[in-house]
Amino acid sequence: MKIFYRRPLSLILCIMLGAFSLFSKIDEPYNYILWSIALILFPLSFIKPLFRKIPRTLFRVVLIAFLISSILSHHYFKFYYKAYERFDGEVNVTAEITEIKANDFYTYLTVESKTINTESFSNYKFLLMLDLEEMKEITDLKCGKYISFIGKISDFKEEKSDFDANSYYLSKGYSGKITNVSDVSLSGEERKNFSSYFHEARVKTAEFIIEKSDEESGGFLAALLLGEKAFLSPAINLDFQRIGISHILALSGMHLAILALGFSKLLSLFGFGKKFSSIITIIFTVGYMALTGFPISVVRAGIMLIISYLLFLFANASDSLTNLSISVFLIVLVSPYAIFDISLLLSAFATLGIVALGDLPRKREKNKGVKNKILNSLCISLFALSGTFLLSVLSFGEISLISPVSTLVFSVLCEIFLYFGTFFLIFANLFPLGDVLIFLGNTIKDLAHDFSKLKYITVSTDFIFINIAAIIFTIIFALFLILSIRRKRLGVLLISGLMSLILVIGSLFTYSAENTENLIYYGSEDGDAILITDSGEISLIESKTYMRSKTYETLKYLKTEKLTRLDNYIVTGYNEKMPSALYQLLSDVKISNIYVPIPNSEEEADIYYKLLSLKSTFNVNISYYDNCTLEFQSVAFTAKYREERLGIFEIIHKNKKYLMASSGILVSDGLNLALYEIFESDCVIFMRYGKSYKNYNFVYEFKKPQVLIISSKGMYTSEYIQNFYKNSGADIRLTPEKYDFIR
Repeated sequence: MKIFYRRPLSLILCIMLGAFSLFSKIDEPYNYILWSIALILFPLSFIKPLFRKIPRTLFRVVLIAFLISSILSHHYFKFYYKAYERFDGEVNVTAEITEIKANDFYTYLTVESKTINTESFSNYKFLLMLDLEEMKEITDLKCGKYISFIGKISDFKEEKSDFDANSYYLSKGYSGKITNVSDVSLSGEERKNFSSYFHEARVKTAEFIIEKSDEESGGFLAALLLGEKAFLSPAINLDFQRIGISHILALSGMHLAILALGFSKLLSLFGFGKKFSSIITIIFTVGYMALTGFPISVVRAGIMLIISYLLFLFANASDSLTNLSISVFLIVLVSPYAIFDISLLLSAFATLGIVALGDLPRKREKNKGVKNKILNSLCISLFALSGTFLLSVLSFGEISLISPVSTLVFSVLCEIFLYFGTFFLIFANLFPLGDVLIFLGNTIKDLAHDFSKLKYITVSTDFIFINIAAIIFTIIFALFLILSIRRKRLGVLLISGLMSLILVIGSLFTYSAENTENLIYYGSEDGDAILITDSGEISLIESKTYMRSKTYETLKYLKTEKLTRLDNYIVTGYNEKMPSALYQLLSDVKISNIYVPIPNSEEEADIYYKLLSLKSTFNVNISYYDNCTLEFQSVAFTAKYREERLGIFEIIHKNKKYLMASSGILVSDGLNLALYEIFESDCVIFMRYGKSYKNYNFVYEFKKPQVLIISSKGMYTSEYIQNFYKNSGADIRLTPEKYDFIR
C-alpha cells in the first residue's frame, strides 16, 4: 500500500519513535555498532549510483533523525530511568509526595525525588512502600509535602506472579520502588496539584450518576464517560475481557471521537458554522482530556483531533497518519516512558490499522444498505485487531476469538449508552431518567454475560501456534502496509481472511484443551489441588490456606493446561481470607459454579454469608455441600468426613477412586473411616492443608493404592515404607509439584 508514500513527516517521526524504543532495549555495545553503521551510511548517501531509487535528501534526513533519537534515548534511559540499576544499596532521598494510597498492609506513596545522595541527574519518580510498623512513626502525610528518608531502591519484579509489574510501573514513569525505609522526616505544607481537582470532580460526578441510577449501571457509565473505574463491577470487566472488548471500558479515542462528533453535530443543529463548531470542539476536547485525567490513549486521540481541526481551519486539509505520528511523537517527547505504555501502543496500532484501511480507494456503491455497513464495520474491526494482534498475544494471557464480532455489536450499543448517559448527566435532576439508564446498562451487561458464557471463545496465548501465527501475520501485515500493492482490495480480503483463519484454528486449540481427558494433581506451599477436564467440562478441587499466594496458584494451574475458564470450583474448607481471595479469583477467571462445605461453626457461617454476596456481583452460583455427592458430567465428588481442619474427600472418575485426606486424619477420631476409605481407593493424596500435630504421622502399609502422594511434610515416610510401595508396583511421590494420573 506504500502507506508512507508522500508522507515524509510520518516516515521520519516513525523512524525516530522506532529508534527511541530500540535503543531503550539494547545494551551499550550494540548502540555503538548501530551508530557506526548510521555514520558510515551518511557520507555514502552523497554517492549517486548507490541511491538511484531512493531520494537522497530524505535518506539523509532519516539517518539524522535516527541518530538524534537514538542518542536522546541512550541518555534518557541511562540518567532518568531504572534508578535501581544506577543506585545500589541504601540511599538518602529527598522527594515530594504526589499521591497517597493505602491498604490493610502497606501505604503507597508516589514521590518525585529532588536529590539522591546529593548526586546530579537524580530526579526520579518512585513508589515508596511503607509497612504498618514504619507508618507508626509517620504522621500527617499530605500531598505536596517533602519527605526525606533512607531506603533501598529495587525493581518491581514479583516472583510469585505472572503479572509483569516491572513493565507496568516503568511504563507509568516509575523508576523503581523503595523499601526498608528509615529516618523519615516531613517538611513543607500540603499542596494540591492540578490533577487532584479534576480527580475530585470525576469522583463526585460518578457518585452523582450512581445516586440517580444504581451501582452497576451508574458505575458502568462512569467508566465509559469519565474513565473512573473505581465504581465498575469486576464482573462487567471480566465479561468484556473474555469477549475481546475490554478496550471499550478503557477510555480511548473511540470515546472521545463519539463525544466530539456528537458535540459537533449538536452545534451544527443549532446553526453554528463549521469553523466556529471546530473551535468550540477543540475547547471541548481539551476540557475532556483534563477532566478524565489525561490518560495516554485519550491524549493521543485528542491531539489527533485537535490537529485535524486546526488543519481544517487553516489549510482545509488533513492526513490521519500524519496526525497519528505527530500525536504519539508529542506524547513521547513529553513523557518518554510512554513508549512502553501498553494502552498507548494498543491505541496507536489499532488506529494505524484503521487508517490503513481508510487509505484504500473506494468504489461508489449503488446499494449502501445495512449489509454493506455491517461488512465494512467488521472489516474495520479486523484491521484494528490486525494492528494489535502480536502486541495482544505477547502482553495478555488470552485473546478473544469473537473480538471482531463483539466489537461490532457492542460499539453500537455503548455509543447509544454513552450519548444517553451524557444526556442523563445533564438532565437527571430535571427528569426521572434513572430507570432508562438502568435498563440500557443491564441490557448491555446481560448480553456481554451471555456472550462470555459461550465455550471456546477465548484461546490461551501459551499455545506455540498462536505465537508463531501472530509473528508471521504481523510481518505480512507490515509488508502489506509498506510495499506497493496493485490489487489493494484483494489484499484487504486476504488479510481479513488470514486473520479469520487464525481465529478459527485458535478455537480448535481451545476445544482440544477443554475436551482432552485430564486428571492432574498440583501441590504448592499453599495447599493441594486436582484439576479435571473431560468432554468440555472443567473442574478444580482445592484444599488451601488462601494465606500465602491467594489466587496466584489457581491461575497458574489453569495457565499450565492452557485453560481460560472453570465450570466447577470446589473448596474443602473455610478460611477468613476466602472471601477476598475468591473475589480476586472471580475477577480473573470465568467460573460458573462454586461449591463450599456446609458450615460447621458460627465463624464458618459468617464466612459463608460473605461468600454469598459474590453471587450477584459475579453472576456465579455459590452453594454448599454436606455428605451428599456432587455429580458433574464426568466427576463425582463426596465429602466423607470433615471436622475443623480435617477432612476426607472422595473423587470418582472413570470408575477409579481418588482420595484426598488431611495428613492429621491418621491420628484423629476419623482414623477408622480413613483406613477403610484408603483401603478402597486407587490413588491417595495426603494433603498439606489440614490440622497440624506435633508428632509425625506414620504412613501405613496400604496395599491397594496404585499411587500414593504425600504432600505433607508432617508425615514420616521411612525407607522401608518407600521400598514396600515400590516392590508392590505402586508409585509413591513425596511433596510433588505436579502429578498426572492419566498419562
